[in-house]
Amino acid sequence: MNDRSEIKLYPVITVWLKNYLLSKYKNAEISVFDTHKTNLSKFLQIKSLHRKFSEFDTFEIKTDITAVLTIKERTELVFVEVKSNPITLKDIGQLLGYCRVAKPIEAFLISPEGISTALHNLLIKYGKIDILGFEKNMIKIAKWNIDSNDIDYSSIIPRGK
Repeated sequence: MNDRSEIKLYPVITVWLKNYLLSKYKNAEISVFDTHKTNLSKFLQIKSLHRKFSEFDTFEIKTDITAVLTIKERTELVFVEVKSNPITLKDIGQLLGYCRVAKPIEAFLISPEGISTALHNLLIKYGKIDILGFEKNMIKIAKWNIDSNDIDYSSIIPRGK
């Protein structure tokens, strides 16, 4: 796969994310966007959401897919990074940086190729799941099933998330 293959996955993963969030956050107003072409700070300004995030001007990050949830008086973000190759530690580092800056309530790393052998060993064999942590949350890693246009729920790391 290549970057074009990655971009082709954005529409179906956007639909998946919207459905996932609708089932999990039943009382929330939810919007999901392909945001890979613009900085999050600029995107929030374009959508007139910047006032909801006091530090929005520091969000010089480009997430592939961003969801905006309004739950009562709170507005929250959810990020998805899509990779066309097996997910590596470098990919976790990228998303972890984004999460530390913008503090989403959830974050996903998704690839149809799953995770690299080295990352599998680090997370599963050696139990270093803590590297996925940010704030009080954890990045969720999953393999994308191209046939069903859904994540492979048995592949989710950390398990049970």
